[in-house]
Amino acid sequence: MGEIKFKKFLNHIEEEMHVYSICRYYQGIYDFRVIQNAKKTNIYSLSKNVTTLCIGILYDKGLLSLDDDVADIFLMEYPSSISYRGVTIEKVMMQVTGIEKGFLDIDCDDFSSYPSDDYLEVVFKFGRKYQDFSHFVYSDSNYYLLGRIAEKKGNMPLDKMIEKYILRPLDIENYDFQYCTKGHQMGATGIFLDAKDVCKIASIFLNEGMYNGKRIVSKEYIDMCMTPRVDVDEKTAYGYSIWIDKKSGIRYGMGMLGQMFALISKEEIISFVSYDLTSRTNILKELLLEKEDE
Repeated sequence: MGEIKFKKFLNHIEEEMHVYSICRYYQGIYDFRVIQNAKKTNIYSLSKNVTTLCIGILYDKGLLSLDDDVADIFLMEYPSSISYRGVTIEKVMMQVTGIEKGFLDIDCDDFSSYPSDDYLEVVFKFGRKYQDFSHFVYSDSNYYLLGRIAEKKGNMPLDKMIEKYILRPLDIENYDFQYCTKGHQMGATGIFLDAKDVCKIASIFLNEGMYNGKRIVSKEYIDMCMTPRVDVDEKTAYGYSIWIDKKSGIRYGMGMLGQMFALISKEEIISFVSYDLTSRTNILKELLLEKEDE
């Protein structure tokens, strides 16, 4: 049935969608196709999946606990982090930090209105509205914070961590990064890849932490990422950076302007990267999340 879905997916790609490239992974084989442009593009929020893997690598090394309190990590350097007292690393990954609304989107926000050019200070000064952890608020601020946590706990810059533990082991080359005003990789966005690179990263989630026989992160951690942890709405749940379609059970990642990977089955992934300013690629997302007949 996977071949039928892939052909249907291909038939629905239109020129106006500005799909750069696509990739299908099936039984260990990558079928990479350039549609309009072979260049690497900003994968936007798919970067969150990469940052989540970095957290998992540090978790496996015993360098952090998902129960670590954000305030304890940063209080000496950022007294304002007291506003995040009680927020754990796990709650940050789940996007239930208690903030009122999403912010720190460097691709859309007017940063001249922010109280500081130190984005971590901005996160802590904006603070939290809700003291419980039942409010899902999707925000780049959460994964920027997560990236800074990874740097602190791993004692190395996030971009170097991504290179060492993910990109090089996956034989990914010709990538690029976007940084904040203080020189930190954004964590939530700003990694430049193509659809095959995205497919390789997605394969870590599909293959229980493995890539071509190499252990990237533990099966235990991948299982935690893929488990529904918070309801987004009646159709969707969220794990650690992974979205879950409740009807089909398909796990996926997505980013603005048409970036996506979908774990179609235990053997198959389909990914695409785009520059879609008109949301035309939404139909591709819907096709990939359709539940197939048994």
